Amino acid sequence: MSDTKCEMAMSVDLLYNDINFEEIDDDLAAFQEDDMVQQALHRGVDLKKYGKELEKDLRQAENESVQEYVNNNQRVIDLHSEMLECDRVLARMEEMLHGFQADLGSISSEIKHLQEDSLSMSIKLKNRRAAEEKLNAFVERANISEVVINNILSSNVNDGFLDAVQLLTKRLYYFELEGPPTDDSSLQLLPSDTRCGIILYPELEKLRTKAIAKIRDYFATQFANLRKPKTNVQMLQQTALIKYAPLFQFAQKENPLVADDLRSMYVEAMGRTLTSLFKSYYSQLMKLEAIIATKTDLVAVEEQSLKSIFSQKVPKSKFHIYSRIDYQYLG
Repeated sequence: MSDTKCEMAMSVDLLYNDINFEEIDDDLAAFQEDDMVQQALHRGVDLKKYGKELEKDLRQAENESVQEYVNNNQRVIDLHSEMLECDRVLARMEEMLHGFQADLGSISSEIKHLQEDSLSMSIKLKNRRAAEEKLNAFVERANISEVVINNILSSNVNDGFLDAVQLLTKRLYYFELEGPPTDDSSLQLLPSDTRCGIILYPELEKLRTKAIAKIRDYFATQFANLRKPKTNVQMLQQTALIKYAPLFQFAQKENPLVADDLRSMYVEAMGRTLTSLFKSYYSQLMKLEAIIATKTDLVAVEEQSLKSIFSQKVPKSKFHIYSRIDYQYLG
């Protein structure tokens, strides 16, 4: 019995210890400010009875709510199903949006990468165009086509060979420059020091040797034709020599010894040709010889003045002015 009293005393102590009187004061103050409580207090309503009425109203409201819930059970079930479906749709949309977000992030990264690639390609394109301009200038001044090579190596001397030799002159001049060209086509290098120059220049020297040999043979043949009888010298000079004078200039520039040899051959051929022409001209003039008095004539001249530059013989007069026969007629 004493133990029971002790436990009850301890429970009461704990109960009082758990009660927060400050909160009770706050609740009482709040109730006093409530309009319904104030009206009940003013009317002198019994609070116990009022509390029972409120409890009855609450139970009635609860029952009505339960009954309404039971009456609308199917609608609640449908609403619950719709809410679940909405949750699933929203979950899928959320998943899709997360996918879109990831895709947008990937697209953004790709766009950034494309921008970087575009900038890099733009720089590369600019550099390649600049290099292309330099390379085109170099190729234009260094290139020699197969047609030009064939014209030089062929045995014919014609307009094609003349054009080929003139082009070869330009290529040799370019690769024999002692400094970088002014147009910077070889990128501040000597054209002969470039990879192309190292490979191409020896081939150009071979073409030069072949062209000079061909030019020498051609002019030697034409000079020999000058010495042939009944050759139209003027026509030959116009069509075969003067027309191809640039070939001789090429030989004079690239191989002066060959040019001097050709000059000597031409001087010799023209000397013989002109000598032959003057002899023929003189012989034709001699057929038109005027009558000149000799020592057998009354009027005479010294025989030394009658000698020809081509002969030491004194021509006999075809008619003596004062011959004996004519003298008889004069007498």
